This record gives sequence, C-alpha cells and structure tokens, in this order.
Amino acid sequence: MNINMFTKLPAPAAAPSELPLGTVRLFRDDNWSSTFLDLTTGRYRDRARHSIAGTNMQDAATYVAFNLPVGTMMTLMDNDVAPKAGTLVMDLSQCGKCIDLVGTGQTEAVDLPKVNMNDCVSSFFWRTVDLRMGALELWDDAHFAGNRNIVFLSEWPSNKVISIQDWWINDRVSSVRWPTMDDRQTVSLYENPDGGGRGYENIQGWGDTQEDQDFSQSNFNDAMSSFKLQGLAPQREIVDPFVLDTSAVLMGAKAVSIRQFGSNDSPVEQSFPVTFKKTNSQTLTITSTDTHVVDTSISMETSASYSAAGASVGMKLTVSLKFSYTHTETTTTSVTESLEFSYTTSVKVPANSRYMATLTVQMGDLPPTQFTTNAVRWYDVPVTSGVRDPANNDWYKRTEKVTGTVSGGLAGLSTASIMTDPPHALPPDPSAG
Repeated sequence: MNINMFTKLPAPAAAPSELPLGTVRLFRDDNWSSTFLDLTTGRYRDRARHSIAGTNMQDAATYVAFNLPVGTMMTLMDNDVAPKAGTLVMDLSQCGKCIDLVGTGQTEAVDLPKVNMNDCVSSFFWRTVDLRMGALELWDDAHFAGNRNIVFLSEWPSNKVISIQDWWINDRVSSVRWPTMDDRQTVSLYENPDGGGRGYENIQGWGDTQEDQDFSQSNFNDAMSSFKLQGLAPQREIVDPFVLDTSAVLMGAKAVSIRQFGSNDSPVEQSFPVTFKKTNSQTLTITSTDTHVVDTSISMETSASYSAAGASVGMKLTVSLKFSYTHTETTTTSVTESLEFSYTTSVKVPANSRYMATLTVQMGDLPPTQFTTNAVRWYDVPVTSGVRDPANNDWYKRTEKVTGTVSGGLAGLSTASIMTDPPHALPPDPSAG
C-alpha cells in the first residue's frame, strides 16, 4: 500500500525543520520558533496512554511537526483518560477530540486549529499498525475537513458491531475516505450503537468509489454511531503447499538415538533388511501475513544418502494451509502432529555375526523461518487485476502471494551407522533378555 494514499492533514504554510525519525514535536504558537515539547517513540512505550499534564504544552499546542516511520501512528488526545479495562488502546471512548498522525518516514506538519484541535492536546499514544488491510478515514466536516479519526482495519475484529457512542466524533461524521482499503474488505456504518437504525453500505475495497465527500447527499450526515468490518471470501481457492529444508537450521539441537539389533547365525554371509522408524510429536507455530491460518497440515519428507560411514538422512517439511477471510485477534496458529521418520536399507552380515544399526536424529527448534507461496483465488466481485474465468462461473480469478513465518520444535539432520562383528564386540541386545 502507498502510504501517501492517506489524506494529508492541513499544514502551516511554512515547512518545519527536519526532525529525527520517531519524533513528534508540539509547538505552543503558530510559528516554528515557539516553545515546543518532543514526544519520541524511543522514550514512551507503545500501545499505552501517556499524559503531558504538568508540562508547559498541556492544552497549549497550536502546530505539530512529526517524523514517524511508515506504519507508525500517534494519536493526540484532548482528554487525559486511560482506556477502560478490557478495551483496546485505540478505542477513543471519553478521549474527546483526537487526531491521528500517520507516519510516512518524512517530516510532516499539522495546523491544529484547522482540525479543531487548537489548545487541546493533553495526552497521546502510539503504535505500529499493520497497514495491509487498509483504513477508513472519518471526518467531522464535509469535503474531508475538520477533525479526523482513522479506523485501521487490522486493529478491529470482523463481523462484530463496534460502537463509537462515546467517541467525540459520534453523530458528527460528515464525510469518509477509504482509498487505502484492501479490495477484499467492506465496512458498514450504522445509525445506532448496536448496529440498528439507518445504515450506510457503500464502503468496499473494490470498485471505482473510494470516498463520499458529503453524507448529507446520502441521508447519513451526523448519523454514524457504530461500524462493522467484513472480509470478502473467495468462492474458490487453491493454496500451494510450501516446503522447508530443516536439515541445517535447527537451534539447540540434541541427539536422540535408536538402535536395531540382528544376527546371522548361518555359516555364510547374508544380507538383512534394516528399517529405521522414529515418531515424534512436533509443535509448529505458523504466522501468516495474509489472514490467520485456521487449518494446517504438515508432513515430513526424508531423503537419504549413503557412504562408508553410514547413511545421512535430510528432513524436509511440507506445510499445507487453508485460510479464513475474516480478521480475528490473531494471525498465528500452533499445530501439533506426529511425524514419522523412516527409511529402509540392507546390510551384509558375516557368518556367525551380529549387527547393530544406529539412527541418530538431531531434535531441535526451527527458528522463525519465512515462507512464500501462491494462492489462486476466485471472487464474485471485480477485484483488482481479477480476470473473468468462464470455466468457473465467470468469477474473477487472480493469483495472490501468501507469506509468513514457521517456527517450533522439529527434527533435522539424521545419520545412521551399521556395525557388524562377532557377538562379543557389540553392546548387548536389550531385547535378548
């Protein structure tokens, strides 16, 4: 997503001096040489409310200059209030007028009187936001003017009515913009806090419309009291499995060995099959940057090579994913499955000799390892770059990248060795009693 698709807030005519990254500077007066106060992401903890009460800038800021990394947002609040127990930090209930500063990685500026925030700032919070799902801009006045609050879709649950009854902008929204919204998302606006009353159902990530500059033309001016996010589910999908080679990337690996004994009691050399099997329950944590994984299957592939010293067995993990298309509180799932490592070879055993075969498996943790795979999906609306597919109901077909990380307990490089000798030269067979 292009960060510059967010609407720029009105700025003073004169540009401020360049600021260090991670800095928000509040200025008392309408000039860049007045008294100021710095709020930095390095000093203040993220996703926590911070007060500036007792400073010389409480309820006194007129200009704001800021330089925040892309994806970092700081919300300036009128009221110095902590979030209610069990609510999200971005829930603006009882916070009064608020303004969201969108990090672009460059120095930006805001003229606070033009957004109805002059001499209002008394507290703030900041956080890094997942921008992939996009956002909805809510404006106090028509034509995208006045105070603005941003609803970042990644921060709110889907299919649940979210009340803004106690937000300052409740019953004040007069225009909206959504050019950043992912084209698999929709937002519904409602007149009542519980989702009842009149509704506004024109906010969708696909199509030509990305804004409504005057709600009075839609019979919804100053009416919004709640909203609901919904994801666009594909009609069909094919997600490619992906393979990770785990042989050389384990952390803190420990050796686990199993042995197989046998004997040749005949007076001539004979060949005997040797089969190794090792079953272990593995727990993997899989994080998707697309949507949260709701169904995962894993399988282990072994490949063996042989030398005079024995066999070396490499391990590859194959992961198959299925996705949900509605946002939840997590993008992570843990999967525990029993995996069997096995291979069969043969060994020539001299006459009147025993043999001992040893399999050593390096059991360790897979560090967070990135994966990328493709998903072919079909939609019943004209998503961006979608191509009509006559073979599938004329749905819109496109290929999407799916990325994420895999980590957890796993088995890696394994080795096997064979020893043959007269009986007295080998360890005793524990099964012999």
